Amino acid sequence: MVQHYFIGFKVPEREAKQLDEIRKTWNLQETHKVIPHVNDLHVTLLYLGAMEDEVLQKLSVGLERIQDTVGSFHLTLTGVSSFGSPKNPRVLYVSIADEPKLKQLQKNIKTIGESLRLKLDQKPYVPHITLAKKWIGNDDLNLNDMQIEPINIAINQFAIYSIHPQKTPSYQAVKTIELNI
Repeated sequence: MVQHYFIGFKVPEREAKQLDEIRKTWNLQETHKVIPHVNDLHVTLLYLGAMEDEVLQKLSVGLERIQDTVGSFHLTLTGVSSFGSPKNPRVLYVSIADEPKLKQLQKNIKTIGESLRLKLDQKPYVPHITLAKKWIGNDDLNLNDMQIEPINIAINQFAIYSIHPQKTPSYQAVKTIELNI
């Protein structure tokens, strides 16, 4: 089986536990098939899919070159939203306030992926943290009942993660890139 990857950053442990405690009160296991492990809560910068080792090495080199282009930054987690119908969302997620440094980092990473001729998703980038996915519920959700107080998180690094669906947690950093302070 070919290894799949993405580039992103994990939610810091304290804030991940905070989000996990909040979502436990919503009984999402009754409405969604997949509830990501607390240690898998993350923000994807770029989904890569299957990659050969040689391309992965070239990508790593390119990512090291951009670490100076965007310094560390903070994000504000602002609320809960969805992909798909708000009443039966295929993905329930934490939304993130607009942050120019995050957009710039994602754009720089995508440019590197394009230079390597990777097949990349062309949909607009929507930064988010998936709380639950794959709707299986019988009753509609009310997103107004599923809100969170704003949470600030510091972003000092990002990584290339390998995806291991049969393991828990499922994501393993294979290359970490520190952002300058």
